[in-house]
Amino acid sequence: MIKEIYLHNFKKFQDNRIKITPNEVTLIVGSNNSGKSTIIQALAVWEFCKLVLTQERGYGSLCKNYSKQGVGINTDEFLPMAIPSLKHLWTNLKPQKTALEKDGYTLRIGCRWDTDSKSDLYLEIGLSLTNERLYIKMTQSNIDIVDSIPRIAFMPTFAGILEKEQKVTMADRRKQIGKGLAGSVIRNLIYELYEENDRARDRYKENRKKIKSSDLKKLREEDPFEILQAELRKVFSTELKVKPYNELYNTHIEVDCFFVKYDEQTKRYKKPNNYNERDIMVQGNGFLQWLSVFCLALNPNYDILLLDEPDAHLHNSLQKELMQTIEKISQQKKKQVLIATHSSKLIKETQYNKILSSDKCKYLSEDIKKTDIMLGLGGTYLPYIDQAKMHKKIVFLEAESDYRFLAEWAKIVKKKMPKVCYIYGTESHMERKRIFLFLKKQIPDLVAISIRDRDTEHVNTVKKDLKHECSIKDFNALTWKRTNIENYLLYPSPIAMAADVSEDVVKACFSEMCIVIQTAEIFIEHDAPGALLTIDGKTTIEKLAHNLNFDKNDVISHMTPQIVCDDIKTVFEYFEKVFLSI
Repeated sequence: MIKEIYLHNFKKFQDNRIKITPNEVTLIVGSNNSGKSTIIQALAVWEFCKLVLTQERGYGSLCKNYSKQGVGINTDEFLPMAIPSLKHLWTNLKPQKTALEKDGYTLRIGCRWDTDSKSDLYLEIGLSLTNERLYIKMTQSNIDIVDSIPRIAFMPTFAGILEKEQKVTMADRRKQIGKGLAGSVIRNLIYELYEENDRARDRYKENRKKIKSSDLKKLREEDPFEILQAELRKVFSTELKVKPYNELYNTHIEVDCFFVKYDEQTKRYKKPNNYNERDIMVQGNGFLQWLSVFCLALNPNYDILLLDEPDAHLHNSLQKELMQTIEKISQQKKKQVLIATHSSKLIKETQYNKILSSDKCKYLSEDIKKTDIMLGLGGTYLPYIDQAKMHKKIVFLEAESDYRFLAEWAKIVKKKMPKVCYIYGTESHMERKRIFLFLKKQIPDLVAISIRDRDTEHVNTVKKDLKHECSIKDFNALTWKRTNIENYLLYPSPIAMAADVSEDVVKACFSEMCIVIQTAEIFIEHDAPGALLTIDGKTTIEKLAHNLNFDKNDVISHMTPQIVCDDIKTVFEYFEKVFLSI
């Protein structure tokens, strides 16, 4: 795995050596324009140039003592990333040779790594730009023809999925991923794992009708497609169904998904009888982002995975799941993973010695340095201090949409939203409590209410009063009984009015998701049926809004006081008790 990167005249890095911890997951963090994505992109360019040289001149063109000319390619053949002009690869857009340059290859990217049999292997690749034609050459190397070189996969932030996806070559796949269009080849990534799984099953069967139990256990523990399916079941309660592809008559790859539930009797996940399979395209961007990341992470053709802000479309709880699963797979499959991110959630929950600061090109030396990183990302809480001093009251919410929902419910039940300092963020109650205690030293009369989604916490951890165990004097921590606040929008009659369809149509959609609501009383109760408590309301309401063509923000306006849930009314009681009594 790579342990050092050398960058010369690549974008913002004029002459930098960056040490990387091999065989680990590394977070690359820093302020905007500090070079997080640049480090990731440099490795993607190095990998692309390595492939061009190998394909055009053979593996020997990467080895020591190779002295032939470099390989030239046109602008439209440059695949690893989308840029307006190839000049943007060079520092200050200046690819010209200077007096200090040895030759015309003015941009250099080098990598140093160890193998099981050798240490300190090094390969540096130089780039030269002449009349919009890019020339690539090995400029320094100590490797022999028998030495192995790390294989790298680059995954930019997810940006959509095609309605129909043809089977494409590796070059076409790399081109789309380099453009930031990983979603356009996601079915190809899945199909590659599926094909290998199919071959593995045939090998294990030999001439038998079924795979032996011991072999099946081994397959499920080691096969990438089996691991992918297991993680999908755990995180999303979903499985994939890949349809066989025959190039003689199939025009596109088809991959469906379906909901599964764990059966306690059989100890297996099963698809409900009334649930229809659907194309993965209808899933949310968070699901598709997660899926594309792990298709590459599990692909045996790559040793190193480069992820540019993979958390962009993921909810707070899924960011944590993403990191935990990546770390597990990297250890299991011996992968090195580099992640460029802005996520405060990932930064807070990652060991400091696994966090590389792009501003200083070094790993953090102690945990307290995370605070400096957070301030560099924008000083999350500094803008709120003056408001907190003025109001002496704080409400912590996860997002501004939470405030809008509460404000709409307040109108319906004839309550007033308190005039306080509202702070938005996905931090835990404990982290919010630390912020509160810090502010309280400066504002002795400060009081606060913290409201969070339950997310992945067990449903039985939330009591009827919604109060979380970390509550203290003047700091009231409340957790929604249901998975998230959007869950309280899931009621047929207001959805039907927002969508301008009958309630039966909405109920039919609910039944496909294994939700059956018979009376308003069941819906509004704190201890509602399990399906209502545990389903992901955010994803569910977005699917319903997409399928029935309505705006989820319109649902509350069609609610009456009788169908506003008890938990919502409990929060308003806290507002009155904590704030109006002062």
